[in-house]
Amino acid sequence: MESMIKGFWQTTILVCANHPDDQEIVMTLQQGPKNLFYACPKYHAENRTEGEQTCANQITLKEFENMLDKIFTVLEKADENNTVMNLANYSWKARGAQFKVLSHTNVDTKISVLSTKVLPTNK
Repeated sequence: MESMIKGFWQTTILVCANHPDDQEIVMTLQQGPKNLFYACPKYHAENRTEGEQTCANQITLKEFENMLDKIFTVLEKADENNTVMNLANYSWKARGAQFKVLSHTNVDTKISVLSTKVLPTNK
């Protein structure tokens, strides 16, 4: 279990949930004025089509770490009960964000993220 957790950081893919029809928009690590954060690539003009709105969906690195802690807790509890858990469709809300595991395999885990601090949640 511990070796899986060590590699989880690198194998976790964040997807922008502000684009529900496209689960392939991968959020990328960005350098802000003070801290690192994950943001939708459509925040930058060069990643949008002409006339497409800016997407401000983002989470801080701390929120990303808290997300991983939540997943680890669920997986550890399952492991303690000798259960192998597939987290696909597991969802939760945390301070300022909504998360949903889109897929969970031996290769990677894809999680959709919607910042409720930045974006409305009526989607």
